[in-house]
Amino acid sequence: MGRGKTNENLFSILLNTLGVRHTRKFTRETYARHPNKYNMLGLSKMLSDYAIPNEGVMLGDPADVALVEPPFIAQFSGDMYVVDKITDSEAHLWGTGGGVKVPLDKFKEGCTGAVLVAEPDEHSIEPGFRANRRRELFERFVTWGLIAAALAAVAWGVVANEIYLHPGLLVGLALNLVGVYVCLLLVLRQVHFSSRAAEVICSMFNTRRGCNNVLESPAAKLFGLVGWSELGLGYFISNTLLLVFAPWLVPWSALLGTCALGYTLWSVWYQRFVAGEWCPLCLIIQSLFVALFVCWLLSGFLVWPVLAAADFVTVALIYAVPTLAILALLPIVTRSLIVDNITYDLNHIRMSEDVFGALLAKQPAYEVDREASAVVFGNPQAETLITVVSNPHCNPCSRIHPKIDNLLHHAGERVCVQFFFLNFDKDETRESGKFLISTCIDRGAAAAQELFADWFDKGRNATEETYREYGFDPASPSAAASKEQQRHLDWCDRNKIAATPTILVNGYRLPAEYAIDDLSNWM
Repeated sequence: MGRGKTNENLFSILLNTLGVRHTRKFTRETYARHPNKYNMLGLSKMLSDYAIPNEGVMLGDPADVALVEPPFIAQFSGDMYVVDKITDSEAHLWGTGGGVKVPLDKFKEGCTGAVLVAEPDEHSIEPGFRANRRRELFERFVTWGLIAAALAAVAWGVVANEIYLHPGLLVGLALNLVGVYVCLLLVLRQVHFSSRAAEVICSMFNTRRGCNNVLESPAAKLFGLVGWSELGLGYFISNTLLLVFAPWLVPWSALLGTCALGYTLWSVWYQRFVAGEWCPLCLIIQSLFVALFVCWLLSGFLVWPVLAAADFVTVALIYAVPTLAILALLPIVTRSLIVDNITYDLNHIRMSEDVFGALLAKQPAYEVDREASAVVFGNPQAETLITVVSNPHCNPCSRIHPKIDNLLHHAGERVCVQFFFLNFDKDETRESGKFLISTCIDRGAAAAQELFADWFDKGRNATEETYREYGFDPASPSAAASKEQQRHLDWCDRNKIAATPTILVNGYRLPAEYAIDDLSNWM
């Protein structure tokens, strides 16, 4: 049934099934911020952003869905699924909850007939894939490098202190490492970070809410401030550090572990009689406390430690530093996750067409006329008119131009983009404006669009070479270009526009909350 499809959104699942090159983070963010992510129109637009040819079809007979070549998206039982395989007896579906096999007859009966078919080609790829991939690989390198360094440090301590010669220490090390992992799952669960392992473990007893009922109870925090999960994580990390790098201090760890048995009894009692529900992850931690006590008892480490001041300070630091570091960093991580969720929710609201329309209507209105400029790209008859006031040597203008090209590429015939060049009375800029205008007048929109892309990328920094390449003489521009440039200046004067870039949508200034590339969401 394929890999990399669990715990993913429908768009990621489809990209995995199609084998289109993409990165997990960028794709997840693309899906999260799209206003129409829960319908086929939105998925179709996202596929187009990834240069994947696609088509939505409403089948005359819903049962004909079995004749469509997978993979595709189908509406089934009130939801959308990626269909990646159909046999004579069943259909293999993937949704956000995972994969499921449905009998073919039931699949035909449950489908509405609406399908979205995508067929990637050699051009299909995530926008900015290479840069995104580098970032993703770097983040993975840092994560796995940190894990590898931690494991190497543990291995070095085991060898340097000859811990491998003591079975009791090896068992204690293993139990503590398991404790680190399980407590980490608890902490992630507590901050609502999705973890497949935690989901599986927390569903072991088929409880109504898994581990949540216990983790979200008042008793989950000491004094209502510090979570037991964080304390447990710090405790097991400190145990591991002490055991690996200072094994002669293990009796101190054994003494603390013995004291922790009281917490074990209280936790089990609370889950049974107060919460009325079990937390499997919590029970694993309590079992580890008991197992460690037995291990230290049988290994002879459960003795009263030597009361030396140096040992006491060392033990105090080993237990204090990791625990305090976790308590300091966790709120930062939690806030980051909260900010991400709020950002996604805000983007979803912001990308609502109704919200955009309301904000747009409150912006200053300007006199727009499709005939006011001869520098026009896209469909002159399109319902949406984008007006761009630009300066050929303006750095912000050069940054938005690729976004305008991208909008034209994705919106096609659904948008018209007209340019006005504002030159600020500088000779060099006036010449450049006439050059760009004359290219559009003399060579047509297609050639001009290609030239504009080259100009704002690098041509504006080498004007003389660019003029020679395109055969433009700044000393004798065409009369048509000079006349057109004056029309641009007159239009800007009438509308009192003096800043570049200025973006208008059907005569209204683009709201500050939006960027030019946001417009493709509604086209």
